[in-house]
Amino acid sequence: MDKLISRLQFKNFEPGEFCDVQERTLEEVIFLIRNFPWAEQRHFTPVGPTCPSIMIEDTAGNYLKLGHHYYDKYCFYLYTADGTFLKKVVASLDEAVKIVSDFYNGADIKDEFESEYILHAQRHFIEKDFTVYPNSIGVLFSLWFFMFFPVALLLGSILFAWGTMSGQVKGNDLILSGLLIIADLVFFTVAFISWRLYFNHAHNCKGKFLKLSKGHNEFVYGTTADNKTYLKDQIVLLREYRTTWTKAPYSSLNYVEINFDNGEQIKLSSLLLKNGYTKFPNVKWEVVTKLLPSIK
Repeated sequence: MDKLISRLQFKNFEPGEFCDVQERTLEEVIFLIRNFPWAEQRHFTPVGPTCPSIMIEDTAGNYLKLGHHYYDKYCFYLYTADGTFLKKVVASLDEAVKIVSDFYNGADIKDEFESEYILHAQRHFIEKDFTVYPNSIGVLFSLWFFMFFPVALLLGSILFAWGTMSGQVKGNDLILSGLLIIADLVFFTVAFISWRLYFNHAHNCKGKFLKLSKGHNEFVYGTTADNKTYLKDQIVLLREYRTTWTKAPYSSLNYVEINFDNGEQIKLSSLLLKNGYTKFPNVKWEVVTKLLPSIK
């Protein structure tokens, strides 16, 4: 009998995150099913298409995933090559083995399943590449807006002051013009600081990438030519540096300092790592605030 590609998924894994990917015979997959740590993995774990499971992919592009369900039952999730999502609950592993055997033998098992709608179902079955590169789009948008606004305000203030002094604007509005110019200088100062902080972060992660997922213990950081694999279980402390000014135009610029048990330390900008606390479960995490979280 032909071998099919199978993948494993455990608790805390993200959609599209798998491990132990390899071709296996039907007998090998049955052995996996009967020896999978179901009791341990189902404990306090939500039921759904991304869950502790064993997934098989056939040569036609159909995916069959066996996961845990309520009351010690099991649930099959079938994602077909034409994008159809179906599911079926079974009461025992013996029932599960029969369906897996039929799938291996090329039988049409769709009639045994119930159709169900789920948004972006493919993300629970297609293996995802968790490599990320610096993303500056959102930060640059807010900084450019913050730059254009004071420029427009300054031009308006100058025109207002010129109109007052030339007599085209009536009344004692010169003081107001001066106050507007002072306010504009404050805006420019904040914009200058924001841009300096952005370039500090952009320089820190220039040419670098981060390959990190929630469930895997290892992650990779560095450049294409010079990168290193790190282990989460060797982390003693994660320290996130955020700005104390939460309404600042640069408030999305922060960084995470990762300290390892061998004394090594790396710093990851938010241009590479957003919401990092979700990627490091069971790791000690603390937050430090300062006005400018620049990376040194």
